[in-house]
Amino acid sequence: MNFKLIVVIVLLVLLLGGGIYESIYVSKTLGKLNEQIDDIIAMGEPYSADKIKDIIEWWQGKSNILAMTVSHTPLTEVTFTLNELLGTVEAEDYKSSTAILYKLVGFVDSLKESYSFSANHII
Repeated sequence: MNFKLIVVIVLLVLLLGGGIYESIYVSKTLGKLNEQIDDIIAMGEPYSADKIKDIIEWWQGKSNILAMTVSHTPLTEVTFTLNELLGTVEAEDYKSSTAILYKLVGFVDSLKESYSFSANHII
C-alpha cells in the first residue's frame, strides 16, 4: 500500500473519531446541565442559591472545554443566564427565577440540537 494512502486513511479515521467524540461530549454535557436545571425546578420555590452556585461552578469548568468546539456566544449566553438566575433567586424574585429556568431549558435544548449529529445539519 502506498504510504500517502495510509496517512490519508489514518487522518480520516482520526477526524471521524474526533467528530463523533465531540458530538457525544457536547450532548452529554448539555444533557447534564439540563438535568441539573430540572432538579432545581423539581425542588420548587424557594430555589436554592447554593445549588445554583454549584451549577455555575460546574458550568465554568465545562464551558472552557466546550469552547474548543462550540461557538463562544451561546456558551456565554448560558453563563450570563445562570448568573441572572442566581441574582433573581438571591433577590427572592421567584416568578422571574421560574421564567429564567424555563428559558435555560429551552436554550440548552436548542444548543444541544444545534451541535448534534443529524442529516439536517449535513444537507
